Parts: sequence; C-alpha cells; structure tokens
Amino acid sequence: MINIFRVAAFLAATLFFSPVFGARELVDQVAAVVNGELVTQSALDTPQIANNGKPFSLSAYITYLLWIQRAQERHMEPPMDDVARNIAQYKKENGLVGVADDEADRLLKGKLGIDFATYASQLKDYFMIEQLKAYEFRNRCSVAEAEVRAYYQAHPIVVPAEYKIDLSFSVAAPFEWVSLDWLSEASLAPHLMVIKNIKVGATSSVVDDQGRALQVKLVDKKESYVKTLSERYHSIEMSLQKDKVAKHAHEAEAEIMKDAVIFCLE
Repeated sequence: MINIFRVAAFLAATLFFSPVFGARELVDQVAAVVNGELVTQSALDTPQIANNGKPFSLSAYITYLLWIQRAQERHMEPPMDDVARNIAQYKKENGLVGVADDEADRLLKGKLGIDFATYASQLKDYFMIEQLKAYEFRNRCSVAEAEVRAYYQAHPIVVPAEYKIDLSFSVAAPFEWVSLDWLSEASLAPHLMVIKNIKVGATSSVVDDQGRALQVKLVDKKESYVKTLSERYHSIEMSLQKDKVAKHAHEAEAEIMKDAVIFCLE
C-alpha cells in the first residue's frame, strides 16, 4: 500500500516566513513531504529539462524525487563529464560561447525559465537517475541483433540527394559564378529543381521567383541513399534499450512508491 497522507495546511507548517521589519513575509509554500524531504511550490513551478522544459505535476515531481533519493541511496554519482559536455554543447548551439555568465543566465531564463546553475543541477539529477535505471535493469534490457534488424527494416531512413551548384545572373558568357555549397533536395527552391535532371558540369537557364533570369550550373552531386544497418546499428540499439529501460522503470515505480512515506499538504 502506498503510504500517502493528506494533511491540512494549518496542521503542517506549510509556509516559510522570514522577518522583514518586524513583519512576516511569505517565502514559499510546502506542497508535500517525501521521505522527510520538502517539496515546495516554487520547485513545482520550476521548468524541468526532464519534462521537455515544463514544470512537473505534483505526482510526477514526487516520482522523480523518489528516483533521485533511490539513486542517492545507491551512491550513484552523476557523470560530471556528461553534464559539462551537455552545457558546452548547448552554449555552442545557442551562440553563448564566450558570453558573460550573468548575460548567459539572462538569455537562458528567457528561453527555458531557469539559469545555468539550475540547468546543471537538473542535468546531474537526470543523468544520475538514468545511470541508476541502466544499472538496475541492465540484465532485462539487452537488445538482440534480430531486434535491431527488425527495427531497421521497418523504419528505413532515406538520406536525400545533395547538390553543389554555381549561380550567375549574367545573361551571356562569360558568366560570373557564385558558388553555393551542398544543398539538400528538400531545400531547393522551385526554380532550382532543374538541376535534378542535368548532368554534373552542365548549365541551364532558369527564371527565379522574382522574374530574374539566371544561369545554374551543377558542380557536383551526391545521390540519395538508404542509411545502412551498420550506420544505424548503435543508435537503434540504444533507442530500443532506452524503451525497455523506460518500461521496467515504470513498473518499478509502484514498488518505489510502496516503500515511501509521503505527506501531501492541502
């Protein structure tokens, strides 16, 4: 049986106060107590990267906190290299490399609603939990080669053709070419579709969407292809294993909740 107790707010010290000029100012409100650890309303209102940047519901937060407590009991250590690598990658992808810490925090808050200290803390918890799950369910979550092959055959990935082209707005030779690097077939403008039907080195006259005449030369081409099993094997294996871990973790949550002492404050 899940040990969840609901307690009236006036019985449970649900408010934190701090003295301000002799008065008492509301600082935070306690929503629950999980194995002696407080769950505050501000924590529930905080966006969570483990929940696609949205705050957890009370029940989801409690479950997540129980996983953190379980990981701590098992003396799991968050992989700090992964945390640092993830933060560095985020900054690189969002143009924050070299940006002052306070400005980076301001920009991150504007986008995710949290600063980098909170971002790092949430990453630590997330990686620690995932590490725990992988450890506890590893014997039940192995992926056979046949499973990978079956998934590969059912979910092919086609890499579209790519084209390297030169453009010229000169109407007569000698043309003044402007080189464009590799363009995927999906990104081609309608007036450039002609390059799909000409040979490498050939030139064609076209009219763009503004009515301007121009010359298009196909410099090089990469044919479309279906990604091979060897290219995708590891990613498919990791994805299937992740699904299995999630399934067993969901089943294990009932057992974790059963042994917990939870006070939900009203």
